[in-house]
Amino acid sequence: GYGGSNGVEAANKGGGMNSMYARPYLIRAVYAIIPESVVNRIIPQNASLSHQVVVVGAGSFTVGAAMELFMIKTGFYDIATRNEAQRLALRKWEVEEQARLRGGDDSAPGR
Repeated sequence: GYGGSNGVEAANKGGGMNSMYARPYLIRAVYAIIPESVVNRIIPQNASLSHQVVVVGAGSFTVGAAMELFMIKTGFYDIATRNEAQRLALRKWEVEEQARLRGGDDSAPGR
């Protein structure tokens, strides 16, 4: 096998060229986006779990708030609301048309 060491131990030892591939995929993905030195400054290796949760939570909140602000400023919600209204109006028209063709009057007042 692998000489009895797992991927985390190999990554911590800095096992040469293959050490990057010994790390879990999620860690490799994070380091592909954010340099390892930046991650280690934000969340040190010896940080407590509560500190890690606070940092990740704050980062997630910030990214989510930025996405929402972007969608509001670009008019995404106005477009989505208009498209939904058009879809519902078309569906209502289709139901009324089917009722008219069947001879029923499902669109009568009071229904």
